[in-house]
Amino acid sequence: MSFIDSKLNENRIPASTWMLDIAVRLPRGSEVLWLFQYGLYFLGLCAVYVFGVAPVYAYMGFTEAFNAENLLISLLILIVVAPFVRPGVLPSSFFLNMAVSLILIPTLVLYTGAGLPDRYALTTTFAVMLLAITGRVLHLLPLQIVLIHRARLLPPLVVLSGFVVGAIFLFGGARYLNFDLAAVYALRREAALNLPGIFAYLIPLVAKMAIPFALVFALRERRWFIAAVLVFLSFLLFGLTAHKSLLFYPVVIVSVYYIASSRYLVQIFLAALLTILLVSGIDLWLQLHGTGGFSGWFASLFARRAILVPSFLNWYYLDFFSTAENYLWADSKVTLGLIDSPFDLPYVHLIGSEYFNR
Repeated sequence: MSFIDSKLNENRIPASTWMLDIAVRLPRGSEVLWLFQYGLYFLGLCAVYVFGVAPVYAYMGFTEAFNAENLLISLLILIVVAPFVRPGVLPSSFFLNMAVSLILIPTLVLYTGAGLPDRYALTTTFAVMLLAITGRVLHLLPLQIVLIHRARLLPPLVVLSGFVVGAIFLFGGARYLNFDLAAVYALRREAALNLPGIFAYLIPLVAKMAIPFALVFALRERRWFIAAVLVFLSFLLFGLTAHKSLLFYPVVIVSVYYIASSRYLVQIFLAALLTILLVSGIDLWLQLHGTGGFSGWFASLFARRAILVPSFLNWYYLDFFSTAENYLWADSKVTLGLIDSPFDLPYVHLIGSEYFNR
């Protein structure tokens, strides 16, 4: 973040002046809206969790143990954090607000609604504050690198994406081709085991880097056909790997691309999250009252899986490894097998076994 900001805003104010500004500057109209959105988002997510997610998904570990004291502490934390993450025009401002809305606030919601320990909330708060403060006061010189125009990067990224998708078909991946969201968990493991180990690195590389960057480049160059091909490749990867996120990446990328030029990008992003909460709340209410709705699919995919599950997993890892021996990258190919693992299971399966008995 600091590298990007130094390119866009080289004349930063000294750290002492910035800290004083944080303390005394009153919020403007757009920031009042932003503060209101954050408050509404936190309270709305608390309500969705306590009255919807916890009752419906208790079997997945979402317990309801609302703690009023934790609610007050969470509100105090938000008040303290808010001045350090004010919305702005720099990319770091948007990503910092993403961290608050998708990591810190879900953490505080679970801390409040599930009665989780103080150290869980405080560890996440400290991490976000560290990110916010260093991003503001740490001055890094821009790196002098050779710039490659996006038009030259687009063809190799498209070729790489098409090559990986084609290779999956060559290794028999068509046998696991599935576009039914209800069947993804049943097929994901089999689809992965069917491929050589190198695909564990190639698929994330293509899904999270090559296709997203190429899609943005194609939109910038107005190469609509190539953009459509990239969306189709992401859709195919979803069908071949059974990873639901690949279905939504293009939607998020295109949406953010077209609203990124707005000075109210953070407010628009929060408005989208509030819309997701509203629809999820309606979906869960209809499900609990047996009147249909989306049968819980919308709430499960977005409110539960996309917003709450990552923070819940953060708690499981923090809870387990605060007392257990650490991995120290023993499970990574980077260490070339030179570090012995203290456990017989990969860490993902270890957490699953410890907290889900499967």
